[in-house]
Amino acid sequence: MVRAVLPSGKFAGTHVGRLTVRESGVFEMRTPLGKVSPVRHKYCESIHRNDGYMYAFSTNVQ
Repeated sequence: MVRAVLPSGKFAGTHVGRLTVRESGVFEMRTPLGKVSPVRHKYCESIHRNDGYMYAFSTNVQ
């Protein structure tokens, strides 16, 4: 789970979701509202690491 704060562009704003890593080095993010792409690593902050438990998305964004 990652929080990405995108400063500009079509998807500007704060998004929380899961990342998919691509070979190009640019990420794709899945959020409860849909897909956000491209997301660069410098805008991402890890908020949870994989521990084997499946966490659900929440509509509560802080």
